[in-house]
Amino acid sequence: MVRGTPNLTCARPSRIAGGRQIGRAWMGVLLGGIVTTLTAACRAHAEDVVFTEGGRLRIEARWRDPQRGWLELQGPPRGAPGSIEAKVSGRLVAEVREVATPDQLLERVRPRADESDAGLWYEWAWRSLTAGRPDWAGEGLTQTLRIDPDHPPAVRIARTLETWFQEESQPTDETVVDTLAAVLGPLSSGSQRLERLEGQRFVVLHPAGWHAEARRRLDLLDRVGATFLGVWAGWDLKVTIPTRKAVHLILPDAAAYRRALETLGASRFIGSQGYYDPRRRVAFTHAAGGAKVGETPEGRRDGSETFGGDSIVVNDATRLRRLLAEIERRRVVDSAAAHETIHQLVDLTGFEPSPGLFPQWFHEGLAMLFETVEDGRWSGVGAIPAARAAIWRAWDASPADIAPFAGLLRDEGFEKSDAHALIRYAQAWSLVDYLWLERPADLRDFIDLTRSQRPASQTERYDLWRTMFDAETLPHFETRWRQATRQRLGRLESHRP
Repeated sequence: MVRGTPNLTCARPSRIAGGRQIGRAWMGVLLGGIVTTLTAACRAHAEDVVFTEGGRLRIEARWRDPQRGWLELQGPPRGAPGSIEAKVSGRLVAEVREVATPDQLLERVRPRADESDAGLWYEWAWRSLTAGRPDWAGEGLTQTLRIDPDHPPAVRIARTLETWFQEESQPTDETVVDTLAAVLGPLSSGSQRLERLEGQRFVVLHPAGWHAEARRRLDLLDRVGATFLGVWAGWDLKVTIPTRKAVHLILPDAAAYRRALETLGASRFIGSQGYYDPRRRVAFTHAAGGAKVGETPEGRRDGSETFGGDSIVVNDATRLRRLLAEIERRRVVDSAAAHETIHQLVDLTGFEPSPGLFPQWFHEGLAMLFETVEDGRWSGVGAIPAARAAIWRAWDASPADIAPFAGLLRDEGFEKSDAHALIRYAQAWSLVDYLWLERPADLRDFIDLTRSQRPASQTERYDLWRTMFDAETLPHFETRWRQATRQRLGRLESHRP
């Protein structure tokens, strides 16, 4: 099954607005609401940027005119230690607030070094793993097994992570690389020739000179892969580490991405941010918003700025805006890369034993479960993607029966207009998120049953779902799902600063 990541970057809300040409008044009304809601979400839910200068601080940045690419910071400065004053058009637009980073929040719940409860250590290991920190999970698993050497899920996860990170590097399938170079033509020669960076489990093909971006991508892929395999090992679901390195291709911009998809016969995914080609088993992404990676701030320049993922020091408003724009670019690019990596791993690890077993809503919902990037950092499993949530809210609030739930389970609407597909993607994210958080036993049973019964058609996949939940009518299930998602998104809003 061919899949792409819909482009949900805040910088391009016009793709959703374009979907108003559907021809039905009620759809136009709903989509108008989605455009308004999504645009507002981009302003209200933009990345918080962590600064370090005489103390750890955060400045909340919000896009005001994303298509022209400038940002402003909210409110007056509060005079905190190390506060930064940034002016845009002569106005003071900075607010500094003391906060904790995601890693600091995780560190706060770490058990004491002398803790003797294996359950507490395993809980912290699982929390670290699902937060996208498999390296931290290793410590929790070691402590768990020190206290309880036979702890079943800890044993399975520890073995999986040890194999993933320590086993001898896998070979690269040169046939795939050669085929890509031949098919993509201009990107493999001259000033745009492709170079490669190889890790243990992935190989990243990238334009010449993009070494820092390729290293950053390889680190992300390693963490996504370790988390994906570790989670299913914890659930005792059989997956295997691929015998060949998975191939990722970074294209320099949207134009190159479009040409590549046209050449590969995947033109219907041109509007996407990422694409997984199941025939060649290669994941494609491009640099968001036309940003040139060579112009992005990496490391210290002239003693004026640093950018290392957790901290930024800057003393110039122009550099500040460039840094914030780069963080937004990384959010979009990393989210697409994580999304497509999940499609790739579902294929390569045997999670889906044969193509087409799982319905499309599950494939996309699972990929979205792993796609969120917050505070410039991949968030692991189960974080809320703001753009998907905004679309889901607009759909949920609509009085019309648009994109009904039964149609989602039948995979209807994913291939329609951009707007209708975006609703389906948001529903798919919410459904898998609901099962992951509220009904994990049902989610595991659904995966097991699908893998064992191997439905051969969309009708059989739908019937399998109905068989699993035969004691629960679709309206009743939908009501519980919607209520749980509303509560989850409501809790998010109540805790947002």
